Amino acid sequence: MKFKTSYILFVLLGFFFLFLLTDSSFAQCSMCQKIATDGANSKAVATSLNHGIIYLLALPYCMLAFIFRKQIIDFMRGLRTKK
Repeated sequence: MKFKTSYILFVLLGFFFLFLLTDSSFAQCSMCQKIATDGANSKAVATSLNHGIIYLLALPYCMLAFIFRKQIIDFMRGLRTKK
């Protein structure tokens, strides 16, 4: 039981830091980078493309958090009552 609790806590902290550090981790695949550089000379296109990529990355995690919200809430309550 101790291993399962620490594993779930580790995964939740990993997701928290993933979302916390997304501003510094903008990246593009080679195809997206070519479209951004050939499409326009301004940085507005590349910035919008980066935001779209981050949005597409974060959406599945938000959906999983919504689906498993009861388990997450129960886990947090269990941590609070263990003290």
